[in-house]
Order: sequence, then structure tokens, then C-alpha cells
Amino acid sequence: MSELQGQTSIGHRIFKASLVIFLAHIIFRLSSLVQYKIAGHYCDPLTRDIFMFTFKSVLITFYLIGEESLGPAFLPVLMEEKDKRDARSAWRFAGTVLSVQSILLFLVVVLVMLFPESVVRLFTNWESTSAPEEYLKQAPGFVRWMIPGLFALSIGSTTYLLLNSYKRFFLAAFGDASVKFAIIIAIILGGFNGNDWMFWLCLGVVAGSLAKVVTHLLGLRREVLMLRPNLAVNSPQFRHLLLLMAPLIVGILFAKVRDVFNDAWVMSYTAEEGLLSAHSFGKAIFSTVGWLVPYSASIAMFPFFCELVDRDNRKELARLVTTGSHIIWVLVVPIAALTVALSFPITRLLFQGGQFNIVACEQAATANAFYTMVLPFFALEYVFMQAFFSNRKMITPTLLGLGFSTLAMVISYVGVVKYGLRGVDAIATVAFAYTISRTLKTISLALLAKRFMEDLNIPAAFSFSFRMLVAGLFAGGSAFGVRKLYEGWVDVTSGETMSEIWQVVAPCLVLAGIIGLGVYLLALHLLCREEWNQTVSWTKAKLAARRNNNLV
Repeated sequence: MSELQGQTSIGHRIFKASLVIFLAHIIFRLSSLVQYKIAGHYCDPLTRDIFMFTFKSVLITFYLIGEESLGPAFLPVLMEEKDKRDARSAWRFAGTVLSVQSILLFLVVVLVMLFPESVVRLFTNWESTSAPEEYLKQAPGFVRWMIPGLFALSIGSTTYLLLNSYKRFFLAAFGDASVKFAIIIAIILGGFNGNDWMFWLCLGVVAGSLAKVVTHLLGLRREVLMLRPNLAVNSPQFRHLLLLMAPLIVGILFAKVRDVFNDAWVMSYTAEEGLLSAHSFGKAIFSTVGWLVPYSASIAMFPFFCELVDRDNRKELARLVTTGSHIIWVLVVPIAALTVALSFPITRLLFQGGQFNIVACEQAATANAFYTMVLPFFALEYVFMQAFFSNRKMITPTLLGLGFSTLAMVISYVGVVKYGLRGVDAIATVAFAYTISRTLKTISLALLAKRFMEDLNIPAAFSFSFRMLVAGLFAGGSAFGVRKLYEGWVDVTSGETMSEIWQVVAPCLVLAGIIGLGVYLLALHLLCREEWNQTVSWTKAKLAARRNNNLV
């Protein structure tokens, strides 16, 4: 096979895998928004705050510490075992990882169940502020009975990687959606059965975590027969894993400290009932948009990046990073611009109703707008992080993460704790701190990636980025202008029922969205014609290749 054919094959495989993951993540992310919608409708603000704190700041924090430190190190070592030895050797290594992971998870779950009050006091300011006493009364129970879900949820992060190593991306991603489905069912049942929220919400999380692992095992039903639990911690593969993980653990721990500090500790300092969960709801919109395109593409890229590094083909790696970055920005920039401009009507359409009133919508919309500003750089960060990890370069991203996470924490602390900002001002400060830190981190990653990808054209990349951001500003500005004109004619705060809100909000979103998208395409044609033509040609080639493969 010629070099050109090889490049085309890899690009087509990444494109196809990205589409598969994108489809699965649409299901996952839409189910996540449905979960938030139903929780906002049925649960009172205090219950929402406690649920968001327990699920996002406790359970998901522990989960992500394991996933984000293990994943980037585990997959390269596993792929190397498969490529250079055989599948049984790779599964022996996987058995060691799963065995050690199970022991550590068991210890964490037991400790948290024994001392849930200490976790609540450590992660929040509820005890030292004027927050309602119900927070401290109910939160420990939520923590104690939700944390068992961590075991299956974290084991599912490893089975997720095993599926990815076989390029079975759909079931891997669909397993995450099963968690959301279970929580949605639990909230509905709780709403119709006496509102015993601690029981139903904790049951939904634990059941969903088990469903995730079952979904993954169905996808691995043939290969999992090679799995044997073992504690071969002295094997070269496991020692290599630990060496790769060591700097990652430091960085991930600090990143999670940042998230807990900003999302729980700082937000709870305001002592405003419902503010913590409104902030989480707004951040969920950003996460939904942010994870669909860039996260799907980066997950698809990672195994292929690892293969290219194993073959020492860094020129092709640089080409894929550049092409992937261009495509992602072409897709993400208009989404970010329009989401920021139309944040309030989007939030109303998604969440208002029941216990989630228009004040909560304003708070959530503020969070969404400030977080979404970082979306283009957030998307690029995933691509460059995968390039670093596939090259087994863990220290540089870790050090950058430490520095910029500290910056985010300082900004949040000064604004909310030192200067006493409250309400939407507090939310905007925390979200803006995140946006500034992630933007600077991504720029730094791009500059430093030149060290091991000499073919990266950094000046051209910055020129393209600047022109794309200008196109996004035109798109967002035009959509915002249309929205303001519409609001001059129609009272967008009117409406209580879902149908009434749709009648008021939907025309604004459609009209402003169409005009904003049209302006973006025009600006893109004028400012980024060459890159746009390359992206269109590349996409057409991949779609044509896919059709030809289907015909064969």
C-alpha cells in the first residue's frame, strides 16, 4: 500500500469512527439534558443542589480522577501489547489493571460510606455560612448511598477503553447513556411515589452504573473470556503504566480540586438556595455542545494516533492533528457563537417548568454563555492532549494543567469570596475563570506540541484561528442583534407551560439561528476560503470512500 493510500485509509477510519461515536454521544448528551430537565421539573431547589453536589462534585469527581489518569496511560500500553505481542498478553495486562482498580475502588467506597459527613464538610461551605440546615442534614445520606455507584461506574471506564482498543466505539459511548436512562426513570418514579428523593436518586445512579458495565461486556462478550483476574503488579507493562500515570494523577487531582473548589466550595459560599444547581444546569448545556463534536473526534483519533506513534510516523500525526483541528473549528465556532448569543432562550426552552423558574433560567443561561465562550479552545485541547498522550508525553500537559487550574481557582476565590459577588455575578466569575484558564492552556499546548511534531505550522494555525474567531463574532453578533429586535416585539419572559414557552422562544431561536448561520458561512467564505475548501473536499472524499466501501 502506498503512503497516500495509507493516509487516506487512516483518515477515513477516523472519520467513520468519529461519526459512530458522535451518534452514540448524541444519545448520551440528549439523555443528559432530559435528566436535567426532569430533575429541574420535579425536584425543589434544595434537593437539586444536594443532588448536583453529590453526583457531580463527589461521585463524578472520584470517577474522573480514575478515568482521566488511567485512560491516557492504559490505552497506549494496551495497544502496544496488542500490536507487538498478542491479544492474550494484552488481556493479561487488562486483568491486572482491573484487579488493582477493583481493590482501590472498594477501599474508596467503604471510606466515603463510613464518613459522608466529613466529605460534605470538606467539599462545601454550607457549615460556615447561612445556608439552610437541611443541606447538612440531607447531603451525607445522599453521599453515603450514591457512592456505591462509583465501583461499577469506574470499572466501566476501563471496559470503555477495552472496547475502544477494538475500535468498537458505539457500545462504549452508549454505555454512558444507560446511566442517564436509569437516573431519568428513577426521578420519574420518585416524582410519583412520595418524593423520597434520596432513595430514588441514589437507586438510579447505582443501577445506571451497573447498566453501563453490562452494556460494555455485551460488546466484549467474545474477548472477555481471555480475562483473568491477577495481581501481576511487577510486570513490565504494569510498571510502564504506573510511570505514565504518575504525572497524570497529580494533574488530574489538581484539576478535580479546581472543579470541586469552583463548582461546590465557592458556589456554596454564596448560601443562595438553588444557585449551585442552576450553575450546574448551565454548565450542562456547554458540556453537551462541547463533548459532541470534539470529544467524539478525539476519542476516535486516540487509538490511531497511538498506532502512528508506534510506527514513528510523526509527519502523518501532524497532518491529522492539523486537518482534524480545522474541521472541528469549522463545526464548533458557529455552534459556540450562536449558543452564547441565544443562551437565555435556549435555557428557557430546555429547562423552565415546574420547580425550575425563570430566575433559575437566567442564572443557568449566564453560566452557559460564559462557559461556551471557551468551546473552540476546549475542542482543540482534546486534539492536542491526545497527541501528547499518544507520544507518552504526560508531564507537559500535567504542569500546564496545574498552573492554569490555579489561575482559575484564584479568579473564582477573589471574585466570590474576597469581593462578595452573588447571584449571576458569582456564576459569571466562576465560569469566566474556567474559560480564561482553558484558553491559555490550549494555546500553550499548541506551541509546545511543535517539539515532537515538527511539521506543525504554528503561524498558519494562529492565522486560521484568528480568522475563524472573527467569523464567529460576526455570526454571534448578528444572531444577538436579531434576538434583541425580536425581544422588542415579543415579551420573551412570558409563558409558563411548555407549549407557551415554545410559542414565545422557538421563533426567536429559528430566526436568529438562520441569520447567524448565514452570516457565518459568508464570513467563512470571505476569511477562510482556502481552509473551507480543503475541509469540504476532505469531507466529500471520506463520504465517497464510505459509499464505495458499502457498495463493495
